[in-house]
Amino acid sequence: RGRATERAPRASAPRKRAASAPAPTTKRPKRDEMDRLAQLALRRVHAAAAAARRKGVAIASTDETMRAFERLCTASSKKTPPTDRPTVESYKDVIQPLQEALDELWDALDIDSESVMLWGPCPPTECLGQAPETKPMMGTAWNAVMAGGWAGGVNDASEHDSFVAALDGHCRDRGLLKHFLERRYGAVLTPYQYAELAPAWCVDVAIDFNDREMSVPVLEGVFLRPKALANRWRHGMRRSEWVRYMGAGRVDAIVARYSAATNLLRADEHAGFA
Repeated sequence: RGRATERAPRASAPRKRAASAPAPTTKRPKRDEMDRLAQLALRRVHAAAAAARRKGVAIASTDETMRAFERLCTASSKKTPPTDRPTVESYKDVIQPLQEALDELWDALDIDSESVMLWGPCPPTECLGQAPETKPMMGTAWNAVMAGGWAGGVNDASEHDSFVAALDGHCRDRGLLKHFLERRYGAVLTPYQYAELAPAWCVDVAIDFNDREMSVPVLEGVFLRPKALANRWRHGMRRSEWVRYMGAGRVDAIVARYSAATNLLRADEHAGFA
């Protein structure tokens, strides 16, 4: 194909075998291997950002954004054990199989870039409501959807699903998702490539709530995610996984904002102004 890229190691889980065959022993990635994967993920993100700028992709990550992201990754890697990245178990059982599926799709579509790599903390290209390049564009979409009846908060899991579907649909209908994917992959996508790639990704909203109390979603909680991960973490399930993937500092920022927004809404209600 004329393109060479270093792939993450293939999944080690065996295919189904006859019942009489003993299951082979599967080795878990060691610390040095996880460190290598972290370095590879950072290199991929830098390569995608540089390619996006070179190819004139809209809202490409700036050098300043990438330097800030590298500082975040460096600080995380120095902790023992490292935080803000998948555990060995979640990498082997969740991330690696999904990575292989995205690699195969990228290869089949002949996208002019390196394949994206799923890792934590996720890159700025997935932080749609926090990254400076996408926050204004995402903010306009956010305000349009919120004006459709969501300013009063999200009261339960069903309403949360409806809100996220409305936001994702808005981004698809107006071509924003194509911009976000081009930024993530570092390539200008053809209409066919985008049509085939779009079902694998979605615009998702991170929000913590319980079924007895409403919460107000906030712009900073909007992320670009593989749809498989959005479904797996739906309604805040498996919190430890998505906190590691998103980055604990980012989650703290989101929690502070939606807690403040929720408390302000409740205060306005008690005062008779909402």
